[in-house]
Amino acid sequence: MADPPRVVLIGDSIRLEYQPLVAARLGASAEVAGPAGNCGDSGNVLRRLGDWVGPGTTLVVFNAGLHDLLRSGKGGRRQVEIDRYEANLAGIVRDLRAKGVSMLFATTTPVDDRRHAASGKPERLDDDVRSYNAAARRVMDELEVPVVDLYPLVGPALLGGDGVHLTAEGYAAVAAVVTEKIADLL
Repeated sequence: MADPPRVVLIGDSIRLEYQPLVAARLGASAEVAGPAGNCGDSGNVLRRLGDWVGPGTTLVVFNAGLHDLLRSGKGGRRQVEIDRYEANLAGIVRDLRAKGVSMLFATTTPVDDRRHAASGKPERLDDDVRSYNAAARRVMDELEVPVVDLYPLVGPALLGGDGVHLTAEGYAAVAAVVTEKIADLL
């Protein structure tokens, strides 16, 4: 019997939470793996890709955005400005293609501005999420990479108290959609 396909999930803390749910949903039909920690911004993903995607990987599901659009103080610069974000995403796609790996990009989930501001965490804005998702979509469309659009899936009721992380129901909903898209691609 052949080994099941190896699927690697790369992304932020949202991915960390839905990854085990995806693995459970796929069961024995795929080996699901991913970095033990948060992968951070798109520049870090690009730099560390070789550490996370090894021989035998069939499909990589990746996301970057929440750390890229993180602002340094109220109204400050973003951690990775949008032009650099686009270049990093194109670099990730280029490197994955060079490895002969199929890929799927997952958009960034929404931010509830009011709840997030009240949490006292560094500033993230939903307008930025929409802008970065639009930029990512342009890159993925141009490079012909399939996209699973998580943004419209997560409404206010599925966002947790900090306005960024999801509720258990939110992670389950995201995992179901990601799993379905993975199964389609495998």
